[in-house]
Amino acid sequence: MTSDAHGHGQGSSLDVSVFAPAFTEPKPFSFHKDVTAGEAAKLAADSFGYQATSPTFQKGAIVLNRDANLVSQGVRDGDELQLVDSGGGV
Repeated sequence: MTSDAHGHGQGSSLDVSVFAPAFTEPKPFSFHKDVTAGEAAKLAADSFGYQATSPTFQKGAIVLNRDANLVSQGVRDGDELQLVDSGGGV
């Protein structure tokens, strides 16, 4: 496997652990590096059965922008992400 064009490690995927509300154990996920936080969070939410209007991830104290890709927001292999609902207010 070769390094991707962004130079962020091997391959084109990120392997992360996702925690969800009401679940004590994280689940492992492998997301394409170019997927948006919103798309990845939707997949994770569906996997947990978590109902969220606008799912995204929180990394540490930072809530990720749903419309930006994971790598551009500093997500790296091995990171732990919290599934959150960013709301959908007008």
